[in-house]
Amino acid sequence: MENNYFMYNEIHEELKILNDYKKREDFLSIKDEILSFNPCSFMIASRGTSDNASVFGKYVIESTYKIPVSFASFSLFTWYNSYPHLERVIGIGVSQSGETQDVIKVIESFNNAGSLTIGITNSISSTLAKISKIAFHLNAGEEKSIAATKTYFASLLFFLGLANAFKKVVDFDSITDSVSHVFYNSNIIKDLVVRYRFAKNFIILGRGFNYPNALEFALKLRETSLVNAIGYSSIDFLHGPIASLSSETPVIFLMPKDETFPSNLEILQVLISYNAHVLVITDGEVPKGVLSFNIKGSNTLEYPIAIATFLQLFSFYLSVEKQLNPDKPERLRKVTYGI
Repeated sequence: MENNYFMYNEIHEELKILNDYKKREDFLSIKDEILSFNPCSFMIASRGTSDNASVFGKYVIESTYKIPVSFASFSLFTWYNSYPHLERVIGIGVSQSGETQDVIKVIESFNNAGSLTIGITNSISSTLAKISKIAFHLNAGEEKSIAATKTYFASLLFFLGLANAFKKVVDFDSITDSVSHVFYNSNIIKDLVVRYRFAKNFIILGRGFNYPNALEFALKLRETSLVNAIGYSSIDFLHGPIASLSSETPVIFLMPKDETFPSNLEILQVLISYNAHVLVITDGEVPKGVLSFNIKGSNTLEYPIAIATFLQLFSFYLSVEKQLNPDKPERLRKVTYGI
């Protein structure tokens, strides 16, 4: 039954993708091009799921290469024709299809300015791959489900591979163990979603390197389960949005035991004091009585990969539990070209 869905099968290809990335040798040449260009900053152009992966990329690049990263203000490029100076700025375009028009427009502008451009796409024959000075093929295989899963996963791996080329920050074998742990416990995830069958709203919290997964989790739930899900930085949630918290809105808290864990634990206590229903994704200890899914202990930059697999499986199982088709969400198409 489950393997009749593209989304399910594509999530289960992620271990193979991980194994392939362990063997890739193109990250070193990309690193050399970056250092040779000697940028003062990076600017990323991306949309949707690729944009959430790029938020992770911003954290990874800034923490390893120590170079600031910004995001393109698309309308300045596409409508106002009044964008900033791009000299000594590396332009990174991220698009699984490679055909998102506003991403292409931004990369063309970087090319015209003589800047270094990097196109990250799952289609090596795409426009983005052809116009970028460096084309990185995600090589995740064709993605038939409209909801992107394995291309998001591969995009996260791209940024980690790029970081590892500069200095080793992750162990892909360790990541494989963590992701395998999630798959091994997939029946627990399947059982968890039953209690959320009738939920119409979700709040997803994450912080630091796991904030991008909070954004992506919310997007996947909106796409596949047609619910109103919103992703927040856990600390930002306290600055206003917490006023809308109710016991009828489940909170899913991504809080691995990294450097942000003590602060997140304090925030969790605040949520508990307001009688919120919270599901915690963690390898740390949480207060008695709090519902949790246990992930495997890891290091700071490795946690998000296993959590990405968790959020995708959760989204898939919830969609099926709601008797929806996760492969064909309403009003969506696989390639959104942009305007």
